[in-house]
Amino acid sequence: MKNLLIFIILCINFVNFINSSDQYSTKSLYHIREDITPDLDEKFSLYIDILSRHGIRQPNKNRLLHLITLVKKLNYYNRMMHYKPKEIFPEPGNLTKSGRKRIRKIAESIKKMFPTIFSKIDNLKQCPKYHIFTGKFKKRQIELKDIVYISTSIQRCIDTSREFYNVFMGQDEHTYSIRDDLLRFTKHCQKYIDFENNKKRVEIEQSKFARNHVTDIKQNIIETLDLPSDFQFSDVDIDTIYGISGIEIAEFGSSIWSDHIPNSYLNKLSYYDEISTYWMLSKAFQVNYLQACILLYDFFERIERIIMLHKQGEPHTLLTVRTAHDTTLVPFLTLIGYFDKAKKIIAENWDNLKDYRKFNTSQLFPFSANVMIVLFYDGQYRLKLIVNQNYVKWPNLHDDLFSTIKKHFTTKYGKCIWSDVCDL
Repeated sequence: MKNLLIFIILCINFVNFINSSDQYSTKSLYHIREDITPDLDEKFSLYIDILSRHGIRQPNKNRLLHLITLVKKLNYYNRMMHYKPKEIFPEPGNLTKSGRKRIRKIAESIKKMFPTIFSKIDNLKQCPKYHIFTGKFKKRQIELKDIVYISTSIQRCIDTSREFYNVFMGQDEHTYSIRDDLLRFTKHCQKYIDFENNKKRVEIEQSKFARNHVTDIKQNIIETLDLPSDFQFSDVDIDTIYGISGIEIAEFGSSIWSDHIPNSYLNKLSYYDEISTYWMLSKAFQVNYLQACILLYDFFERIERIIMLHKQGEPHTLLTVRTAHDTTLVPFLTLIGYFDKAKKIIAENWDNLKDYRKFNTSQLFPFSANVMIVLFYDGQYRLKLIVNQNYVKWPNLHDDLFSTIKKHFTTKYGKCIWSDVCDL
């Protein structure tokens, strides 16, 4: 029965959705750069720090429960009778089969970007203690401990980390550390947890936007399902259908809901979703993103240690892989200034932003979205910023020297003392 349901999902309206997998906000499909080639400066790379969102996951328990309730309402009118959410999504919140597969493909693609670093790591697969020579002809060792894996305590992140580990290390014995303090700071920052203005503003802006732009979407679904004209969909119902559609398309390639949300509506629903992300996690309020400074400064501390060891000709970490959530990546990119020039995501800005907007969660924060910070040495220590495998300029900076970058952020944010940032 389960296989039949999956087959139905794969077959229904595949054509309509084949080119729309990147319009589902944070439930969009990441486009893997399989034809990527190394940058010209890659040979100077010393260290890679990867911050990745988890791969494709099943809906969380709350979203699944809402979907089940909605389907029961539709069943009353003999609609969606063969759609069984619990059978399609038996493990709420967990990484999916396609999610695992695509993480491995992304890892292979990242390896192509940095053959210098990964050739050293490949040698570790043959010999746990691999001897190389520095420019000073001093012999030193690289060991397995020089590859670091950090995850949140959430299973889908641990499983994502394991897939990276299998590709990068060629081993199944996944070793990692749990650092919720670094990667789930939104669950630990009390000032953020107790903050109410962001929640209130989300409610105001989403309600305003829904009145003007979601009503016609509700009506379209009522008509295509041939429901009574007095049937009522809530805004949460529509957002649930939209989110589930994104997950099904990412996982199966198509969605049974495809007849009911035409492509022309996807951008509106993405914007509706972005209102929440913008006001809850981005530059709308300082508390949203300042809590990410603990993560930024951890990057700096590790890089400083690597630079010190490199100068001494001593072994240093080659790679750090951090697996986390969109609630990690959004504040982090906001903190480093990525959205400084982005216009506000508010209801009244829709007409100005519908064709292009800097704060576009479908493009920036799909499943498996990633940010890489890479340390290079070409006589000077430089940091390259890479977002979803695309090199980008450091916001508000004129060069990529590590000393310049660190000075810029320490001047802007000070010492980033957690108690100052997050204690009430």
